[in-house]
Amino acid sequence: MFNKIRRFFDANRFHNAIKMADNKFEKTGERQYILLQTDGQLVVMNRRIFRQMKKEGRLPSNVDILTLERDCLYHTPYANGSGACSKEKLADSLERYLRWCKLDREQKKYIKRQQKLARKAKK
Repeated sequence: MFNKIRRFFDANRFHNAIKMADNKFEKTGERQYILLQTDGQLVVMNRRIFRQMKKEGRLPSNVDILTLERDCLYHTPYANGSGACSKEKLADSLERYLRWCKLDREQKKYIKRQQKLARKAKK
């Protein structure tokens, strides 16, 4: 029961990120990408922000746009309308994100359990 609720909220977070990317695309006309950060946040960025993050050292310098397009969960089409994200890639990305959320929750649960056992062992 709770797993279905968590899955619903995770999927809702993913779809909200897609809506945000589509809204930014409509306003600016620039292609937007959705990336998953290591802390679980979904980030919407364009190429300019991507280059800025590389310059600041927040992304490795050997990462290029092709890698960004391959690893992103979703991307909007180009300004001329070509290169839209396919339905299959969108479904795969959603499943990949939901799988990551589930594994992240399990990892946090495991760490909490280990910390609890370590506290009991100290007593």
